[in-house]
Amino acid sequence: MAVLNNSWLKISSTEISYSVVETWVRLIGQSIEGNYSTVEIEVDYYTTGWTQSGNTQFTTNTGGDSGVLPTAWPKSSTKALSHTFNVYHNNEGVGSYSGWTNLDGYYAAINRTDGWSFDLPTIPRQSTPTLSKLVANIGETITIYTNRKVNSYTHDLHFLWYDRTIPIGTGIATDTTFNLDETLLAKIPDSAVSYGTVRCITKSGNTVIGQRDVRLDVKVPDTFKPQISNQSVIELIDKIKAKNPDYTLLGLSKKQLTINAAAKGYATIKEVRVKNGNVIIAELSKTTGNTYSATTSNLKSGEYLFEVIDSRGLSNSITVTQNAYAYFKPTLTKQSFTRDTQTGDSGKVSLAGRRYTGLNNSLFITCTFDKTITRGSETFSNPTDIEDYTYDLRVTAGLKYDDSFNLTIVIEDDYTSQTFKTSLSKSIPTLQSGKNTVRVNDYLIVNESLKANGVAYAKKIIADTDGIISSGSIQAKGGLAIGGDDTFIVKDFSVELAPLAGQQARYVNVPYTIPKGYKLLCFFEAHTVTWCLTTIKGVTADVVQMHIYNWSAPSDITPTSKVIVSGLFIKTA
Repeated sequence: MAVLNNSWLKISSTEISYSVVETWVRLIGQSIEGNYSTVEIEVDYYTTGWTQSGNTQFTTNTGGDSGVLPTAWPKSSTKALSHTFNVYHNNEGVGSYSGWTNLDGYYAAINRTDGWSFDLPTIPRQSTPTLSKLVANIGETITIYTNRKVNSYTHDLHFLWYDRTIPIGTGIATDTTFNLDETLLAKIPDSAVSYGTVRCITKSGNTVIGQRDVRLDVKVPDTFKPQISNQSVIELIDKIKAKNPDYTLLGLSKKQLTINAAAKGYATIKEVRVKNGNVIIAELSKTTGNTYSATTSNLKSGEYLFEVIDSRGLSNSITVTQNAYAYFKPTLTKQSFTRDTQTGDSGKVSLAGRRYTGLNNSLFITCTFDKTITRGSETFSNPTDIEDYTYDLRVTAGLKYDDSFNLTIVIEDDYTSQTFKTSLSKSIPTLQSGKNTVRVNDYLIVNESLKANGVAYAKKIIADTDGIISSGSIQAKGGLAIGGDDTFIVKDFSVELAPLAGQQARYVNVPYTIPKGYKLLCFFEAHTVTWCLTTIKGVTADVVQMHIYNWSAPSDITPTSKVIVSGLFIKTA
């Protein structure tokens, strides 16, 4: 249907027996308070052929006087009826009208009733509410502007929040306020953003005219972030605590991290953690009440950032700062033991290593033998500002050359203690031969060959580097014959040694073969290409069993290398 405005609108037209009847309407005005529109209607009549004589009656169902035309002239129009009437709208302001135009002529042939209808512009009846803001935080106050169309109208206002309908006010005329209080958070314990609806019901007295809704986005502000307190970083290593409990020794310290954390606004605590820089070093667990705690040695700096995150994703943080130092444990980088002579019972233990020099750190070294020895002087070079140190221990007596010893080395500073254990092997006799001499360890045998009755004699002179010790004679009958440059030969045998970590030991078998025409006297001079201590533990018909020990720090791993052992062989023919 057509919608009326202020211009004339033809809503019906009928031609009967050369007579035309037209119905026209237009909108005169509207009453918002009365909820009606005023419409003017006009009925026109004219002929298309010849003059119609006699009276013709015109009526409509719109009320008002009916029109009577006695005569109609060809192709001329005559206003037969004109008046105004009111059309009342429904509560929502929607209006329309259906009616008819009736003509009753002198001749029955022109009698006719025409139906027609039209729509009217909607009258704004219900109020159109607006809000002071469309996005607001919990705790804020919102103003509602009702923007009523009729001064006598009132409003019932509500806030719709999930399954709650919260009254704001009834009988509200124009503007009012309401607060987004904390109780709303009970419906959103896991969200920081949501929305609700402001509903405005417009009333005329007790009659509901209509309602309008306005969406309001709601945010949870930082004022509801978790509460934190009583944060602490406590050192658990006693020696560091004794020095200064507020120190962080990176690589050694162990910390207990504790904080109290409480969620707000119906939320819960989801995560409590501590960072060094951007690295998470600990996830804290709830112990009792609101206390969260953890221990860790995974320390990167002295900046301890406590972060607490709730179920809405809101967070709070605080930093505890301690002085941090890049500490490292004392290490042993070199270890050696030498006898003064091959068969002597005195010697020297030599050590070298690195240690932490900060914080007035002191260093102590203790060497303990498993058997009785006589200790001599100790030399300890330990500058306070230099990381490298050396240590020498003299043993004046007790190291029997035909016995092995176990040595325990304890290196201790103000914070930690490192223990290294090693085995000092027996002295392996060294045999060297020349044309007229044989040296066994430190003793020299000078051969002056004599021959009598087919028996070879050798007058011996036993001497060391200080001169002759004793003299006498030796006799070889039907046995050892010494002569020529190849009476004794030395051969080396080796096998590959896989990488070996510090403070670790391994047994390795080195295969060997006896040269043709010779027999084995002994094996001596065992060593590795790297820095490991090497000891001959046993000899079978074709294998030399070696004990390999890496005496260095655990982090010092040898590369792939070799184990080498030297064998002494004597000619049999």
